[in-house]
Amino acid sequence: NPVTAISKPASPPHRDKLLNRSEIRTVLRLLGCNADSVSSRVGLAFLFALRTGMRAGEICAVRRIHCHLDHVTLTLTKNGSLRHVPLSRKAKRVLRHALDLGHEPVFGLTSGTLDTLFRRARDAAGLIDVHFHDSRHWAATNMARKLPVVDLCRMFGWKSMSQALTYYNASAGSIAALLDK
Repeated sequence: NPVTAISKPASPPHRDKLLNRSEIRTVLRLLGCNADSVSSRVGLAFLFALRTGMRAGEICAVRRIHCHLDHVTLTLTKNGSLRHVPLSRKAKRVLRHALDLGHEPVFGLTSGTLDTLFRRARDAAGLIDVHFHDSRHWAATNMARKLPVVDLCRMFGWKSMSQALTYYNASAGSIAALLDK
């Protein structure tokens, strides 16, 4: 059988992009996040993703009943399980702002709308190598400095600690700086 000699192609390497503050500011400036326009709600969703590590689809699905004082409950995640996402003070501020806008779901967005408007802002900024999902890497890398890996895995919904290595993208310089703290 000639098919037995064919092997599956290797999995591509994980994306290793870590947003920098300039890229984040540029995208947020183009989208806005203070008004009640669709574009501003995409900016709010991006800011919320940076603060929580939540995926775009998870953010778009958040309803008022999922919002609690210190966490958001995700009833359906990518891996099909329930997850509670703890909220920092900054994440609570973003969520409170979104709740005050009065939409249901909270951010008043579909995944398709979020994706389209985010890409338009990214392209207008000339940031071709920036994706909404990069906010998850940024959040994981920043939270890894504050949380034990077990808590980080729980927050992000990772079933294996090795998944933390996929999303933790600190540079050698930033790790070296931690050594001197």
